[in-house]
Amino acid sequence: MKYIVATLVAIVTVFTMNFTSPASAGEPFVFGEVQLTGTESGIMPVYDMYAADQIGESRFGVQLFGALSPGWGELLGGVTASPVDWLTLGASVGVQSLAGDLEPRYALNTSVFHGQWSGFAWTEFDNTGLSGFWYDANIRYQAVDWLQVGILGRRFIGTGPAAWVSIPKTNLVVWGSWNPIDLELSPNAARGIGGIMYLF
Repeated sequence: MKYIVATLVAIVTVFTMNFTSPASAGEPFVFGEVQLTGTESGIMPVYDMYAADQIGESRFGVQLFGALSPGWGELLGGVTASPVDWLTLGASVGVQSLAGDLEPRYALNTSVFHGQWSGFAWTEFDNTGLSGFWYDANIRYQAVDWLQVGILGRRFIGTGPAAWVSIPKTNLVVWGSWNPIDLELSPNAARGIGGIMYLF
């Protein structure tokens, strides 16, 4: 676990210093986040980060994602491709820490943008089958400069309305969702999630 933490810190440092190819046409996109999930046993924190950058003038890029929660952590790295301006596809591989053991983990992601609408989906899986499958997806509408509203769905939590609020004159975004619909009817699923995101 300590190696995953150290790697996350190094990734954020490198990307925020803009350590990229001199030919890079885009700026790195980096955020760090604290999420709080309501469970039957209380509030569970999850710490995560994401970093992405374009490769030169091409439509390809690289991405890194890491997350830590009590007893579990993961670190994934991969590539992205934007065949058209409004669509980005990604694929990543990495490791997860389960009870101190490192196991392989994989992810696929998609981002779509159209006017004031945007959509995002991230799926993860491992070698255990359905039990290791996880998804996080949302559709958002930019209502005003500082507010996005939409729907968020996440495995083991549920699906429901969500809102993202950008705090003026800061790089902070505060968000939350109420998730009463669970397609799997998981008996111990959380029904709400929120977070504070810092955009570097």
